[in-house]
Amino acid sequence: MANKGLRVRSFQSGDYDIIKKYFSSCLLEPAPSAFLHVLNHPIPWTIWGTGVAFVAGGLTLFTKQHPPPTKYIVAATSIWSAAVVTWLHRISMGAYYNYTQWSLTQDMGHIPEYYQLEPIDESNKNNIIYAPKGEKNFFVCEDSTGAIAGFVALDYHPERPKRTGELRRMIVSPTHRRRGVAEFLIQALIKHAKKNDLQVIELGTSDVQYGAKKLYQKLGWKEHHRVFDEIYFIDVIKYELNLENAMQVSPAS
Repeated sequence: MANKGLRVRSFQSGDYDIIKKYFSSCLLEPAPSAFLHVLNHPIPWTIWGTGVAFVAGGLTLFTKQHPPPTKYIVAATSIWSAAVVTWLHRISMGAYYNYTQWSLTQDMGHIPEYYQLEPIDESNKNNIIYAPKGEKNFFVCEDSTGAIAGFVALDYHPERPKRTGELRRMIVSPTHRRRGVAEFLIQALIKHAKKNDLQVIELGTSDVQYGAKKLYQKLGWKEHHRVFDEIYFIDVIKYELNLENAMQVSPAS
């Protein structure tokens, strides 16, 4: 399908290097927002306060003075505070980095196999052309020059009561944003899902991915529930789109 110079097609093996590059870089973009979010969460500061109390108690025993000398308290508290902030920064960045690396060993490292794509043209061994053979698919959007503008995947969960798909791996390249690429990819995904008689499409995103949340809500996804990640102190939001009520998505102008 094509629109205003954009075209959506299924994955080709020649896409993989640029897909891996965009996936690895773009998935880390929410990390700074995650760090600021964590800094505003009460649990880390409860940990910080508990540590300060232990520091004060330890200094009292060490110096045999109550209260301990101010210079010791300031120095020890500064060291502890720096350690806590460093820890929070590491887990914020690490959450996205670790997820990226894990994903590259899972479906993103085996796209044709995981998304059940079959080769339809193997004449060029460096760029095998694939097509979906079932409910799953991996969509690639390219511009009029053939450059990859973005991609998204549709997974399928046959074990669910309803015929449920899952939107995954939505990425738009930094040079193609605000051109309706995401909406156009979702349009293709919904069309494929309806063609395969899916009833629901779910997705998950983190609470700090503000642009993603706004996009999905705009396109009809409804928040279903939240899961609080006790390690990274961030809500993971689960959305659902009922395809029976879903309108066809029009790309932004």
